[in-house]
Amino acid sequence: MAELSRSKKANPLLLGVGKSFKDRLTLLGCPYTDGVDETWIAELLFQQGEARIRLLHWLFSRYDEKLANLLDDQYYGSEARVDSRLQKLLSISSMLGLCQPNDIDLIRGSASSSKQAAFWDRLLDVISAVEMSEDPLSDARDLSEQSGHDNLFLTSLAHQKDIHEVFSSTHPLLPPDLMKMIKHRAAEHHEATGKKANPPPIKELDDQLFEINNNLRTAKERLEDVKSKFPFEEAPVASKETVCQTLRLVLTEMSQLITSFTHTFEAEMRPWCNKDPPRLTPLGPSSKRVNTYLTQFRQLLEDLKTIRSSFEHLQRFSANSKADGTTSETLSTIAFISESAMQTCSDLTGILEDSSHTGHTESMLEPTI
Repeated sequence: MAELSRSKKANPLLLGVGKSFKDRLTLLGCPYTDGVDETWIAELLFQQGEARIRLLHWLFSRYDEKLANLLDDQYYGSEARVDSRLQKLLSISSMLGLCQPNDIDLIRGSASSSKQAAFWDRLLDVISAVEMSEDPLSDARDLSEQSGHDNLFLTSLAHQKDIHEVFSSTHPLLPPDLMKMIKHRAAEHHEATGKKANPPPIKELDDQLFEINNNLRTAKERLEDVKSKFPFEEAPVASKETVCQTLRLVLTEMSQLITSFTHTFEAEMRPWCNKDPPRLTPLGPSSKRVNTYLTQFRQLLEDLKTIRSSFEHLQRFSANSKADGTTSETLSTIAFISESAMQTCSDLTGILEDSSHTGHTESMLEPTI
């Protein structure tokens, strides 16, 4: 309630509507109208907040006590609790014909004032009608007054739609879903062939009906044969009750998981789905090629390091052999070959350094595009 007291000054145009709604809520025994003025009621009805959600919760609970258990938020976390209650209130409102199934702004309180006023008016009419049906003597009228109200009601219904359509002699033989499917197929046929789709001939329909009848008779014979070969034993009542309770519990948990996933998807994943895909640059192949060259160069350095270590080992071995006077022709040959390999390795290293310096200089001198 404190959030309403901090709101701005109410719209003067809504004060009269707030007074009317306050009187109607008071007749219903609403606990939120005690000791408050019309401005506070207008803020309660036409502004977002926790108090508005609680008022809707209370009104739907007055409509049916079972809705109080449905709107209970003890199974949801604090993050998804508000969205969960809004979705449930929207579902109930759409089932009662108070709004559209996707009109979440109307339940949240961010729709226009005129739209919200019409919503509250319809909701209070429904609650009042339920209260009167439960206690028909609370607003009893005499026969003439009731007849006048009934005539006005019939007149309003007659003005909502053309009377000629209500009492039309032509009536569709098929339900709306089949009519929609037939029109869709006719449009596809016209688009594919360029000709208007005509109903199939009666003989073709009779042949199809005869074939379907034969298939149905064959299926029934197979079913009777299976029943005779494998008799089905009725399960005990206690087992059925246990299975039903288990299924009910599992379905309830699945419903809660689906609701939680839906709210998480709408809050966390939906904004990312609507974003534009990232624009990739052609640096991927170049980076891969540079990484390949660096790997090969690192392997080359490791090989050169191994050659250098072997050469130094042979040099020390040759020096020790000369000092001992045990130098052989084979060792001299190995030392000469190693010295030649070391010289060649030094030359290759110099060539690599010159190439690297030349490539770096050329890249620095290239003009910037």
